[in-house]
Amino acid sequence: MADKEKASNCKLAPSVMRRSALSMVLIFTFSLLTGCIAEDNSSQEKEEEIERLTRQVDNLTSEFDELEVAYNILNETIASSEGRFSEIDALLREKNATIESLTVLIDDKDSHIIEIENQIMILQNQLNLTENTSVETINTLESQVANLTDHVLLLEIERDLAITQREALEDEVSSLTLSLYEIEEKISMISGVLYNAVMDCPETNPGYKLRIGSDTGGQGATRGDGLLTGEEILTSFGECPSDIGMVKDILPGIASPTNPRNFVSMGGNLYFTADDGIHGEELWRSDGTLGGTYMVKDITPPEASISGGQVTITNPGTSFGEIVAGDNKVFFSAWNTSDPVGELYVTDGTSSGTKMVTDLFRCDPIFIPQFGVDYSGVNSIMVIPSSVWGFDKAYFSGFECDPTTVGVLGEEPFTSDGTATGTVMLSDLKYGNTSLTTPGGGSVIVDFYGSKPRDFTNVGTMVFFSADANQGAVLGDVGRELFMTDMASPVSSVTLVKDIAAGAVSSNPEYFEPMQGKLYFTADNVIAGRELWKSDGTSMGTLLVTNIGSNASSSGPGEKVSLGDRIYFTTTYDYSTKLWESDGTHINSSVIYQSNTSIRDLSNQGGSLYFTTVDGTRIALNKLDVHSATVSNRGAVEMSSTRGEIIYAEANNTVFYFIVDDSIYSHTDNGIQQIHSATVASSGIAGVGGKVFFVGNYGHGAELMYHWYNPGPVISI
Repeated sequence: MADKEKASNCKLAPSVMRRSALSMVLIFTFSLLTGCIAEDNSSQEKEEEIERLTRQVDNLTSEFDELEVAYNILNETIASSEGRFSEIDALLREKNATIESLTVLIDDKDSHIIEIENQIMILQNQLNLTENTSVETINTLESQVANLTDHVLLLEIERDLAITQREALEDEVSSLTLSLYEIEEKISMISGVLYNAVMDCPETNPGYKLRIGSDTGGQGATRGDGLLTGEEILTSFGECPSDIGMVKDILPGIASPTNPRNFVSMGGNLYFTADDGIHGEELWRSDGTLGGTYMVKDITPPEASISGGQVTITNPGTSFGEIVAGDNKVFFSAWNTSDPVGELYVTDGTSSGTKMVTDLFRCDPIFIPQFGVDYSGVNSIMVIPSSVWGFDKAYFSGFECDPTTVGVLGEEPFTSDGTATGTVMLSDLKYGNTSLTTPGGGSVIVDFYGSKPRDFTNVGTMVFFSADANQGAVLGDVGRELFMTDMASPVSSVTLVKDIAAGAVSSNPEYFEPMQGKLYFTADNVIAGRELWKSDGTSMGTLLVTNIGSNASSSGPGEKVSLGDRIYFTTTYDYSTKLWESDGTHINSSVIYQSNTSIRDLSNQGGSLYFTTVDGTRIALNKLDVHSATVSNRGAVEMSSTRGEIIYAEANNTVFYFIVDDSIYSHTDNGIQQIHSATVASSGIAGVGGKVFFVGNYGHGAELMYHWYNPGPVISI
């Protein structure tokens, strides 16, 4: 590959642009001639040839545009470098002039010092000859000598300061001269390298790309090697061919599915779990290229066992629960055969930065089946990204169990910054009712269940969640109610927002959605039934928005999506499903669409509300115009009778994708298009950098795939 890159090395000049433009004209002219003079060809053959040539012209046009952009970037770089060159040159002249002035000043000080030292010598000789002179004269001479000596010291200090300043300026001049040399060299060594981007493309779609830069060396680069790498690259262009393909055959073989899943995105990379057949299921990352797709860390290392005198090495892999990404860290729950209870892990995308945050459940896992504990590990993870709070901060439900002290606290709310010291339980909200014997022979009351906090949701500085509590933030059993912790509070204490269903009865708040600094949710106060509520984090500010189903019949608000100052939600009552819009007041809550079948899969995509309805065996995607409150049908697709929840992934502001059954579709301004039919819906999808990633069969089993609408240009050789 290195030889190919060197062979393709070329200096860029305006003539390159002219040759590209000329090529476009020649091909276009040839396509016209083909249609005019190829009389022996059939009409269909001519149309196919013209279509093929037209595609080439389109591709060359895209390449021309990209070359023009690259050429402009180079011109700007050179102009900037030349401007910097002139600036440094002016600074050099100024510094040199200052050095000359300082040199004159130093010489003047030295001359003055010599002159005064001569005067001191004369005065000293006079003193030596004053044996018979009056005391007054001697004192006068000694005073003059002392004054002149002090003046000499002052002049020496001024001279030494000037010398120091001159030396500093000389260092600056040396540095500026070196900078001038580097700029001249950078400009002289600007070049372009066309290379076969095997590792910089998906595995099934390698292509060519053009790098433009200066072959001057630097971090990750070797000077003058004819390759442009690392810091040498100023810009590059060209896209890998095709709109769809397999990113990497993680587990090679036609019938060897690696089953990537648990997709999340962070920092322009996809994070997921996969099994490469060697390490078991582990955490991986991908930037969509073959070279940028790799295992982050083998969290569960190989295990050795001896049987019949033979040593067997196995790698059981790691089991994963929830995976949630912030801006700089991914938090996840993981466990293995030796420690079957999921603990909180964190990764920054590197092997060294992937670790267990803290081991909460340190008791023997036999406690779980023995006491019927419904706990498999850390769950309900919610991450507030650093762009909101300054650093990635996770909230989750965890079970702390210490066999040494027989401290068994059940599931309670925790927060973590990704470090052991920064992981703390917010409050113990549930009092236990099980007696255990301590190692010392005593007894202790423990809690194997806890308050089981769920649905952590961030609204401003507040984090809301539901919990089943009887202590801590409450004085008695309140059932499952709405709780809140304020991140701005130095103690991060937990408070009961409101006992919506008074007493031990649960209001069971759920379907949380933030909007305009308030939390909207569904709850049952026993009087109105399950209806829409809102809260500002205070008891007084926690109110029923509207009682849709009269006589406590419950309208059952389900999915909710906020757009601007409106919240949209569904209800199922009165023999139909309805889509509602509300600004948080009863008077401005109204039905905007209804269906006799279902309304579900609400999603905010590109600032618009989308949802699905069912028409026989077809599922229809609908778009709500929030300004006119009108609904348009964007298309329909076939579905099975057991279709699951639609999974959306936004690629950019104009394109999003969704999966129905085992087919993935795209939605653009032109409507719905089926992208691939052999997908694995349960693995999910994720949008990263304008592309969607999903799991499909591309002739290699279930592997990581991608799709996007390739903007080009695709460089053809």
